[in-house]
Amino acid sequence: MTGATMLPEIHRHRYQDFQQILERLRRLISQPNCEKALLKAEISLAQQFFQDQVRCLDLDELDAAVGQRSRSFHVEINKQLRLLATDVMFLQAAKQAATSQQRLEQVGDRVNTLIRYCDALLQKE
Repeated sequence: MTGATMLPEIHRHRYQDFQQILERLRRLISQPNCEKALLKAEISLAQQFFQDQVRCLDLDELDAAVGQRSRSFHVEINKQLRLLATDVMFLQAAKQAATSQQRLEQVGDRVNTLIRYCDALLQKE
């Protein structure tokens, strides 16, 4: 760590790993005939990784401003992941192709939001 506002290496690695999971989700969503069961499994994986590997990061060791900023992003990411799980439930329940497509777009938008949050966390202050 060379500057007070830079993230420790472990934080960077965890955020990068989480972002890779989200990028894999984005690729899955963009495939024609995206399999809903696989999508649900991948979202569960993302949620589990966030809970087990990201939320447990020690934010108190960070510069106060960076720690507060990270805490805020963690709260938002957690909220978006819960909403993502709900979106997928609605996607699985959709009977009409148009509704399914709309739900899939919502899932994609939410995944893009999560990726932007990771980008913001990884930016140097």
